[in-house]
Amino acid sequence: MDVGACHQTGRTGASSSVQSAGEFIQGLAQQGYQRLTIIRLALAVPTTVSPDELHQQVTALRSAVRARRGVFEHALGLIWTASSVGEEGKVIHSLLIYDGTKVEDDIQRGHDVGRYWVNSVTEGRGRYRISTTTGSCMVSSADWGASGPTCRLK
Repeated sequence: MDVGACHQTGRTGASSSVQSAGEFIQGLAQQGYQRLTIIRLALAVPTTVSPDELHQQVTALRSAVRARRGVFEHALGLIWTASSVGEEGKVIHSLLIYDGTKVEDDIQRGHDVGRYWVNSVTEGRGRYRISTTTGSCMVSSADWGASGPTCRLK
């Protein structure tokens, strides 16, 4: 299920979207998933990306999650919402939910998904930020070196 399909436009939509997300996660527990790995990512594109292009990019991401191949193997769902333009550009706030018995390393999987967003979906124009309980990591295409991304933990 893709709860992002409940795209909200205001307070009422946001609360029903939150309710839908909660129902989705409760449904996973009822299906027997005893442990979930939830990865919070902010996926950004430059402000120069048109609304139509952003829609195509989000559609490509949703399709990839549903296909459950590569970095999305063992994915159970995607919850997302688009935010207004900020200093990071246009941002998609997302929660990727994985079967926690199959995917335990949320930081590594978050980077794998972020690289997929940057390289495959946005063709090098995107950025991503992983948020965890211990800190956050902002990565842009210019930040990549031979050793990979650098994270600042709080």
